[in-house]
Amino acid sequence: MTTLKNIEAIGGKAQNLTKLVELGYRVPSFIILSNTDLVNNEKNALLDLINKQLPNVVGKKFAVRSSADLEDGAKHSFAGLFSTQLNVPYDQLLDAVTCVVESSSSDQVAAYINAKEIDKAVK
Repeated sequence: MTTLKNIEAIGGKAQNLTKLVELGYRVPSFIILSNTDLVNNEKNALLDLINKQLPNVVGKKFAVRSSADLEDGAKHSFAGLFSTQLNVPYDQLLDAVTCVVESSSSDQVAAYINAKEIDKAVK
């Protein structure tokens, strides 16, 4: 599981998971891939990051979820607009991450941003 120095750099879901861990609640193992992780790393580097933070993951299945800083905030709900990939096998993990990331720039998300006159781009 990752620890972040700047929790404001992630979205609400990731922030809440982090807070639950800090409060001592049991939550499934997770990692947070920041926008910087996704932009600055090649696929092999992302797999290395995942394997380092979640050892012994080969053969397990994953949920890949979005947690954009704009998503599900106090002013706007993007519920159902970003992709969620469930029961993802390890060998398909990076494809699922790509699918979730790409959903942030979908036509539906763009239409919602325009309709709500949101002036901030999805991160």
